[in-house]
Amino acid sequence: MSPVILMEQVGKAYASGTATAVQALNAVDLRIDAGEWVAITGPSGSGKSTLMNLIGCLDRPSSGRYCCEGVDVGPLDADGRARLRRQRIGFVFQSFHLLPRLNALDNVILPLVYAGVPAAERRARAYAALEQVQLADRWQHLPQALSGGQQQRVAIARALVHRPALLLADEPTGALDRRTGADILGLFEALHQAGHTLVLITHDAEVAARAQRVIRIEDGRLT
Repeated sequence: MSPVILMEQVGKAYASGTATAVQALNAVDLRIDAGEWVAITGPSGSGKSTLMNLIGCLDRPSSGRYCCEGVDVGPLDADGRARLRRQRIGFVFQSFHLLPRLNALDNVILPLVYAGVPAAERRARAYAALEQVQLADRWQHLPQALSGGQQQRVAIARALVHRPALLLADEPTGALDRRTGADILGLFEALHQAGHTLVLITHDAEVAARAQRVIRIEDGRLT
């Protein structure tokens, strides 16, 4: 079975105003198998965001090779990467990015609309995703009627609804108080136990410690 994430000597350089490019990632080797829960941590400016963008197919490497679910991301154009993201990756962010005029159910349904899933199936799958995050009883509520933790649960349901191979979370507890953040981490633990593959990007060592495996990045290199 192919790993969900396989990076071999991956580098990422960005052009700058000088003749020398800025090397954000350097010779990264990384393998994450199906069902793992991995936290990637490091200080500000260490390369976490660049690594997340590559893992999430929001960008492609300057050098080396990255395969997501066996698909080589390097040769893909923007449309090809968007298709891979839509089909295989669920995103959870620090800011919940819920549409304020849509209730919880309709926010979760939205990715299925873009994917062309029939209306009846969309509703059933979205409701099941809300059940998975213990929020089915709030399906009619608008985001402003939900607490921060509940909004993050809706965002996680939205990420899960298209049944991704990988759930990628960027500082998912950063906008929450400590107790609510612990509840969300408990939900991630339950998702991991149910067999989901999770990658959590965080600067918080205590948050990272909840994961099955912790990887640290410094100065663009995994340590």
